Amino acid sequence: MKSKNSNLNTLTKHIFFPADFNLPSPELRGYQRLFSHLDQKSFCAFFLNDFMGTEASRSLWQGDKYTLQEAIQASAKSLTIDISFFNPDTRIPKALVHQSRFSDLLVISPLDAEAMQKLPGAFPDKFFEQSGCSVLLCPELEMDFEEVLVLFDYDLSCVNALKSFLNVFGRMASHKRITLLTVTPGEGTEIALEKYFVNFLQRTFSNVGITPIRRAGLMDLVFAQVKQAKRPPVLITGRHGLNILYNQSFKEQMLALDMSLFFSN
Repeated sequence: MKSKNSNLNTLTKHIFFPADFNLPSPELRGYQRLFSHLDQKSFCAFFLNDFMGTEASRSLWQGDKYTLQEAIQASAKSLTIDISFFNPDTRIPKALVHQSRFSDLLVISPLDAEAMQKLPGAFPDKFFEQSGCSVLLCPELEMDFEEVLVLFDYDLSCVNALKSFLNVFGRMASHKRITLLTVTPGEGTEIALEKYFVNFLQRTFSNVGITPIRRAGLMDLVFAQVKQAKRPPVLITGRHGLNILYNQSFKEQMLALDMSLFFSN
């Protein structure tokens, strides 16, 4: 008998990551371990310095970029990792947004306090609001999560986030503890959507719990639930991921709780 997720992770998954976010160079072995459960995967590295700063600063950066790219290529070859580099003809930020549409996931890791402070400012303005793929923020590249919390607030971005998470991590998560955080519905909310969402979770996962939370003070209540979760946890959410990304207090709590964040627009 086939498992619920036997057909997941069989197609090539395209992983997008910023090569110059954590210098001197990204730890490719960590990326390899993080996605070791995927049968087929390819990585695409991009350089934030191609899109930030002035034309003069970008020109000065090219020599360092060439050195960094060569080092990454050598590391990828030794690890037998399929990697390419996004070197667009135009340096406008919109090019980075367009390329994200052809990826399954953008990964930003590892994250310490200094790296967290650089987010979202290290990326082009409004990039995360416009990103064409889901985003994973994780403190460590070895994300061996023990519990998955799913925030559902009746916005379809929550559905997109869950489906995207399953597309990449379905094999890892199928037998993990799942906690669904359902937000008290507002006036005119389509209640039936919650029923479909719960049914989908229960068909997909074997251990699902449901916790209702109020809409008022939502993110504080979410982090209160994360504190009670088995560590390390991962939170799946829709657009509320942006609320965390733009709030220094929430980002500090992420690090303190060893929490990973997976979100979609």
